Amino acid sequence: MIIQLDNAQVPPNLKGPVLVDPKGIPRYWATVWSTATAGALADSTHLKKLRYLDNLYQHADDLRGCGALDDALASLDDEVLGQILESWFISIRNKPRTTPADETRWQVGFSFVMSVVSWIAKSNSDRTLRQIEARLHQLSVLYSQFRVKKRNAPETIRSLPASTVEALYGLLDPESGVNPFPRLRTRWRIYVAFILMLHQGLRRGEVLLLPADAVKSGFDARLGRIRSWINIRENDYEDSKQDPRHSKPGIKTQASIESPRVC
Repeated sequence: MIIQLDNAQVPPNLKGPVLVDPKGIPRYWATVWSTATAGALADSTHLKKLRYLDNLYQHADDLRGCGALDDALASLDDEVLGQILESWFISIRNKPRTTPADETRWQVGFSFVMSVVSWIAKSNSDRTLRQIEARLHQLSVLYSQFRVKKRNAPETIRSLPASTVEALYGLLDPESGVNPFPRLRTRWRIYVAFILMLHQGLRRGEVLLLPADAVKSGFDARLGRIRSWINIRENDYEDSKQDPRHSKPGIKTQASIESPRVC
């Protein structure tokens, strides 16, 4: 938790928010980090980051016992630090709903761990530089690319409301008085295209490719009756290179080619 040091006996440069454990003892490395960085942060930003670090410390306490994070940092125990960071990341990522604040929380906690490890490594004469660099590199490679991704937004519902479908039927009916197309042939062509796209799920380019003989029929022995279908394929009667239209029709996906649509 966070307490405010504002007693008159406390030096001015040490006053402010302090992260403490459940017994009220300051979190050692969080206090060092806070003292070193507080001057460069606005008070609100400093307090917000301490709240994120408090969450990391509490998670480490629950995972490995009180003071586990400070102990792992002091001993440069990369294995324990890795376990704490990974477990903390998973706990954030598995929330029912993640927010940009969760991403910031993870980045603040990870940056704190890396900063403290770097400070200790530079002043630790008992370890070779190669060993220290290996520990730093391992943590960096494993965890620096972790991202708390936002949940995918719900897929947009593309189904037309019943009122819209009804209005389109009334508008595009070849015998409708409000049909905007003057020629009867054009009215029927548009109406057929509308029916194919609405009920067969054809895309615009697929409809524009259909030759007259795309509609097939045959006897279905299983059902004991004639069935009809449409073959979705490239038009064998036209050369796409000679198509004068600016936006040439085509099959969008390979899965659509030779895909029969039952009428």
